[in-house]
Amino acid sequence: MSIVTSVSLPTLRQSANETSMWLSVAYGNGIFVSVSSSAISGGLGTNIMYSSDDGVSWTGVSLGSAFNGIVWSSICFGNGRFVAVSSGPGGLGGATVNRVAVSTNGYTWTGGNISGGTFGGLERKGWKGITCGLDENGNSLFVAVANSGNGNGVMTSPDGLVWTGRPLPNEGGQWVSVAYGLGYFVACAVNGLLMISTNGTSWTVVSGSPIDGLQFVKVRFGNGRFIAMTSATAITSTNATTWISLYTENLYGMSALAFGNGVFISIGLTDIYFSVDGTPFSLNSTGGNGGSLWVDAEYGNGTFVAVKNALSNRVLTLKTTSPNLSNF
Repeated sequence: MSIVTSVSLPTLRQSANETSMWLSVAYGNGIFVSVSSSAISGGLGTNIMYSSDDGVSWTGVSLGSAFNGIVWSSICFGNGRFVAVSSGPGGLGGATVNRVAVSTNGYTWTGGNISGGTFGGLERKGWKGITCGLDENGNSLFVAVANSGNGNGVMTSPDGLVWTGRPLPNEGGQWVSVAYGLGYFVACAVNGLLMISTNGTSWTVVSGSPIDGLQFVKVRFGNGRFIAMTSATAITSTNATTWISLYTENLYGMSALAFGNGVFISIGLTDIYFSVDGTPFSLNSTGGNGGSLWVDAEYGNGTFVAVKNALSNRVLTLKTTSPNLSNF
């Protein structure tokens, strides 16, 4: 594990298309990839962008008519591939098919099959979060969660291409984020719910203080702990079942949360906070991050990259540095 000694001030970057509403970002195979709401940014415009220089410059990708009008809400990397999911067909008459996209390089994409199946109707749900973990046999497993649609707000896939709907212990959950660690998948909802699973198939709701009533926006795992965050507070767990409050003085408008190089980064409307090994969040910088809503962040190659859905300079980068342990 690297010991972080400093986190740089943020640097704003220009995205591939400054009219696209960038909603999620992932890192893998040496590149960052971000997905947008194509329904709002022009249908056949820049749906996806990728960067091979740590978020400094970006190249846009149009997915074409097969993915027209789809709101790409979340992306992750696992098992050698990027997998993106959609929260809706959007307002431009987009289709309800091809609501999953898969790529091994960030610029050539294939649609995944989530229609029909045992539970059916998966293509009409609002998929808001996705992660890649391991099933009970140690095989790679993608898990996606939804915040809308009747029943089966979880779906799983071994490869991102063929998906199966899973029943939930609480059908009223508006699930928005999911993470994997310690052998558990952990999902959080905006209506004060957490649920956990060891296989992505069977889920158990975790309730009680301090979980109940919190409006979660993100959950992430790193350094042996989960952190689940609202816009103004956070809770943490080292076993996925027992949660405690994490002191978060003066947090406001938090929506992006990521882990890397021993540190959690949280980005809000005006401020950036960090937490080392689950310690209380400390202010990294105030202002300078362009305002607006930073909706997601990811870490790779010594750099945090965050994306937002409005205004200009819709990418933000921060560097982390570690001490030279050979000096000790």
